[in-house]
Amino acid sequence: MAAAYGLAGQRRCAASGGAYVVALAADQTTSAHLAALLTEPGAKGGHLLEVLSVPDLRPVRSVRDSHGEKAPTDLAFCARSPSQLLSCGEDGAVQLWDIRTGGNTPQRTIRQPSPNSVMSISVDNAEKLCACAIDSTVSVLDLSTGKEVLQHQDVHSEPLTCIRFHPSRHQDLITAGDDGLVCVLDMNLCLAKSPAVKESGIEQDDDTGLKLVLNSGEAVRSLAFGPEGGDLLCTLSTTEVLQLWSLSERRLGAACGRLQCLRTEARLRVGESDGYVVDVLYDEDSGRAHVLTGRVDGSLVLYHLNLEGATFAADLACSTGGHKAVVRAVTQLGSNGLFATGGEDGQICLWNPSHSSLDVKSPQQPASKRPRK
Repeated sequence: MAAAYGLAGQRRCAASGGAYVVALAADQTTSAHLAALLTEPGAKGGHLLEVLSVPDLRPVRSVRDSHGEKAPTDLAFCARSPSQLLSCGEDGAVQLWDIRTGGNTPQRTIRQPSPNSVMSISVDNAEKLCACAIDSTVSVLDLSTGKEVLQHQDVHSEPLTCIRFHPSRHQDLITAGDDGLVCVLDMNLCLAKSPAVKESGIEQDDDTGLKLVLNSGEAVRSLAFGPEGGDLLCTLSTTEVLQLWSLSERRLGAACGRLQCLRTEARLRVGESDGYVVDVLYDEDSGRAHVLTGRVDGSLVLYHLNLEGATFAADLACSTGGHKAVVRAVTQLGSNGLFATGGEDGQICLWNPSHSSLDVKSPQQPASKRPRK
């Protein structure tokens, strides 16, 4: 039986011109706030960081040009201090914001602007470390002082695209990049300092803390964690190939599945245009993982994800609203199935699982599966 999802809220952000949503982040502690980054490709300035309350999507704080004329690139809420939000950008800076205050001034600059862009950030659960993806370098900062405590340059040979701390094994840092590599670094081992290194304050490059290196064969666009406490890692490539990997100590690094044709599913096609894959969502309450996909007209489709492949779950095409352009970002809000999406139309939509099928199209054809490889 197909699931039913309804449009729980919608808002067009107050960005100028043709700005669109490039990143979303949610406060996973209280699920009370949602942050969005909007930018206009090719424009100097006009970028927007907006924090919204959930579920009414009321603006809580808006910051224009949070990284000057350069585009912001990523967001991360602090787990233990949900009123604190970090952003990074093409200006090379990492900013800390208190969403309870106003104005365009950050609470603190964690990393000063530099010529090298920071493309992705992640904060550990203890709120002690902030990991940054800077070109092909992994840079880890002390969140309280801004001091760089680790610089790892030997993991990747091409620019990093995504960096994330593991949701349950908090010492593990997962990195991915254009070189197709996915790496797991043990921060406890990386930061274990000998007396000689303590004097310098920066841990030098060392493979001691490198737990795992995977070669996905594709430039990686994003990372997501699946069931069993994050023992399943999902990588999504720039060519829409979704791959599943085991992070279980018993099968560490084992390939668990590969879906490379999901975007060409008939139900995702609009005219001659194929669909695309947005990202993977995991609902802790139900224990199910989903793949969010989209059509070029802005409508969305959910697929159940398992090791055997992906099967149709729900069509989120709504007659009363929803997106009218390609969706570029998604984030979950808590563990009850609620999630938010942001698109090239500047819209942010809130989706909620429900028992009602209002505005949700039911499938008329059997679900398809992709074989495990």
